[in-house]
Amino acid sequence: MEAQFNRLTRSIPQQEIVDIIRNNLLPDYMKALVLHDISTIPELTSLCERIEDSLQPHRDYRSTPRRNIIYIIFLRYLNHTMYLQMFVVGMIKNLVISVVIARLNVQFSVLAMTRKELSRHNVQFVEKPHKTRPQSIDVAGPSGQVKSKVQKKNQSS
Repeated sequence: MEAQFNRLTRSIPQQEIVDIIRNNLLPDYMKALVLHDISTIPELTSLCERIEDSLQPHRDYRSTPRRNIIYIIFLRYLNHTMYLQMFVVGMIKNLVISVVIARLNVQFSVLAMTRKELSRHNVQFVEKPHKTRPQSIDVAGPSGQVKSKVQKKNQSS
């Protein structure tokens, strides 16, 4: 930094150089340096290094995805554990999918069984009697009027 300012034909006061550098800093540094009065370049560089050291853990932080089934607290702080976290989440998803598939297979296997196979497993069937509808018969009476008469089917069983 100082070498660039030494190339200038006109010398600039130290405070002006510090102000120029401050205006061209990253926004993270600008926010942290607002409260400090800095008059020299070594002061500025030492403060920026301390800010960099304090910001580094925040840059490595990766929050857990909200779609995650299980909240895994020990995998969320370091960069390299992100791959491990994706692996664990993938394993959990595969486990849930395999449980669902196993339940569906059981349901389909029960549907595929015949009555004899099910009776061996002590499955009892309750047969409901079929409802019969009464039939109406039109009958002509002695006076010639048509009467509607309800007749039930004979149930011979």
